[in-house]
Amino acid sequence: MTDVIVSADDAEVEIDGEALPEVSEIAVPAQGPPGPLPFGVVTAWTAGAAYAADAPASVVTFDGETYVCTADHTAAAFAADLAAHRWLLIARRGNQGPTGTSGPQGVPGPFAFDTIVPWTTATAYHATPPASAV
Repeated sequence: MTDVIVSADDAEVEIDGEALPEVSEIAVPAQGPPGPLPFGVVTAWTAGAAYAADAPASVVTFDGETYVCTADHTAAAFAADLAAHRWLLIARRGNQGPTGTSGPQGVPGPFAFDTIVPWTTATAYHATPPASAV
């Protein structure tokens, strides 16, 4: 094994007791390409879907919470997959907030039926709203 000694006092470098010549520049290799993103796009959990733990790992929402996949698998029941440690909770659902104020009432829709009248002969009846009611 080769010993490398760096002296902070005089910036002298030795390898196996032999001093190296003074270095004025150090070449830094170019940066390589970026690796894959750690997480994939967040989707809703779906039974029967294939999920992956490798980057980009599958990320799902279920019942208002967000999970990342920890083991490649095809989804069965969510509770079973969770019990088998195939998902890791990464964002818990918050508490229900207070109910907001009610907005204005919307425009009334068409009446389903006309006023109920007695049936008579030679009267035109129609089925579209407001439909005839006899």
